[in-house]
Amino acid sequence: RLIEAGDADFVAMARAMLYDPRWPWHAAAELGAQVTAPPQYWRSQPREHKALFGDIAFGQR
Repeated sequence: RLIEAGDADFVAMARAMLYDPRWPWHAAAELGAQVTAPPQYWRSQPREHKALFGDIAFGQR
C-alpha cells in the first residue's frame, strides 16, 4: 500500500534490503513489532532483539 500510494520509494527499500538482508527484522524491532518466522529461522533471531519472533521455544524440552 505504501508504495502504491507513493509514500515509500521501492528502490530505496530494495537498496536497504540488499545491504542488509535482515533489514525488515531490524525495522520491526525498532518499531516494537514482532515478526512471524518459520521454525528454521528461530535460531537466527538477533541477540539484541529477543522478543522479535514472539514467544518461541526451541532446544531441549
